[in-house]
Amino acid sequence: MTRGSKARWSAALVLAPAAAALFAGTSAWAATHNPLATSAPVAKPATTDAAALTTNAANPAGATPIATDPATQAQIDAQRALVQKLQKKVAKAAAAGGQTVQAWTQSVSNGSTQTQSAPQPAPQPAPQPAPQPVVKPAPQPVPAPAPAPTTQASTGASGG
Repeated sequence: MTRGSKARWSAALVLAPAAAALFAGTSAWAATHNPLATSAPVAKPATTDAAALTTNAANPAGATPIATDPATQAQIDAQRALVQKLQKKVAKAAAAGGQTVQAWTQSVSNGSTQTQSAPQPAPQPAPQPAPQPVVKPAPQPVPAPAPAPTTQASTGASGG
């Protein structure tokens, strides 16, 4: 044995049990591990006080601030004021006999700023022709199997 082959055999003797141990450990782990199980904790509500939840649901613009950061609370208050302003505009437009609320919201969502004096009727969809039935061609007949090869009567060998 040469010196190089002795070193290779020594390395193999050290690495083989380590590889086997690694394989056994990962196999044992995989056997007991559920890949569909989630490890994320279940989210809990910020507060479990039913009275506080009811108060915020009944009065969304209540006196208790939602955010602890003053800048965030100011943004929330500004958005609430904007919502109230828009609700007043919608109620005013509906009371004036202008557009319906649905037509107004559609025009706003489309980016239009024009107001119409009378609501437009919804466009009727064009009639669709009846779908034609799909006709598939008949399947091709399956060819007959090839005849069995002839064999020699005395030896059973094939041949012709």
